[in-house]
Amino acid sequence: MSCLDLVENMPDAKAGTLKSMITYLLSNHIFTAGLNQSQVQFPVLNQSQVQFPAFCDASILAKKHENVNEFSEEICPATSPSIKESPWLTGKQLHISRIKAEEVENGSCNCSTVRSLAFTDSGCDNLTTTSHVKKLEEELKSQSSEVRTAAAAALHILAKHDKDNRVTIGHCGAIGPLLSLLYSEVKLTKEHAVTALLNLSINEDNKAMIVKAGAVEPLIHALKPENNVAKENSAAALFSLSVFKEYKAKIGRSGAVRALVDLLASGTLRGKKEAATALFNLSILHENKACIVQAGAVKYLVELMDLDGGMVEKAVALLANLSTIGEGCLAIAQKGGIPLLVDIIESGSQRSKENAASILLQLCLNRPKFCTLLLQEGAVPPLVALLQSGTSRAKEK
Repeated sequence: MSCLDLVENMPDAKAGTLKSMITYLLSNHIFTAGLNQSQVQFPVLNQSQVQFPAFCDASILAKKHENVNEFSEEICPATSPSIKESPWLTGKQLHISRIKAEEVENGSCNCSTVRSLAFTDSGCDNLTTTSHVKKLEEELKSQSSEVRTAAAAALHILAKHDKDNRVTIGHCGAIGPLLSLLYSEVKLTKEHAVTALLNLSINEDNKAMIVKAGAVEPLIHALKPENNVAKENSAAALFSLSVFKEYKAKIGRSGAVRALVDLLASGTLRGKKEAATALFNLSILHENKACIVQAGAVKYLVELMDLDGGMVEKAVALLANLSTIGEGCLAIAQKGGIPLLVDIIESGSQRSKENAASILLQLCLNRPKFCTLLLQEGAVPPLVALLQSGTSRAKEK
């Protein structure tokens, strides 16, 4: 049975849409089995007549994600062995900007662009070809901002779930043009480009290619503008790239630490989480710790230790790394961290209690006057309680 036979008994509107889809697929040689273009006999529809399927309708996405400007997908860290090994992180949130339905309705997008975006997330993203990616790579360098945006969006979706697609895209030379788009003044273009790079960075070989292509400076640039999605995904990409020790050093020597601390200070909740995650990974390398402290991170991390703020575990985990240097201990005490750490040992999660106890231990080892401050803040009773009911690591600390 041919594809057209399947749509003959459908309502006219649905059949018309599917016939339009089949024409597109045939014209682009996407499938030919059992059907050739000469067998398709129906009027050619212009753009205003095409009823695009629901997956291109931003209003449907808006209903599904109420009060959210962008919808998100989650990439499981298990996809990357290096990320899976981190006990500190459970997942990375990736945000994709919506394609505005009104652009389709009023014809402000050209027809080929709309078709490309409509089919990109329709289930055809599970498999791609080198020739298709090469074409998208060329479109990333187009003079048209619409074409560049559509190409970045297509690569973003292709790299979203399929590991083979990530390999193909990486080897087809798309990384360099995507990095160039991080300097774009078009918000949507930048969002799709940085999210495509984040998705590509899940692959270990792509990590190397992204860093070798000079990704650090463009990603730092994407952290600065007033574009929350781009900033958040740029921070997540820096985390992904910092999995390897040599990349930790390279990123630490750049201006990324200062930009991440700025995001920690003034970003959205998700932005702060992504910044803390990236800074935590960077702080594993000893030489980066002083840089993070000097950039002013401790002040904001102490502020984020509020038990009701949703950032306690990440803030305390990063402070535990920074407390292993004298400069970090001094900053924690000066910024008023000791009373909050005592509160966490009393009422925090088991993981937070472990890290809080570790920080207090480092403070006591660093300077005798910090021991006095701990006694004044009433740290002994909760520490004794932790000896009785805490985890093995907490009891040790």
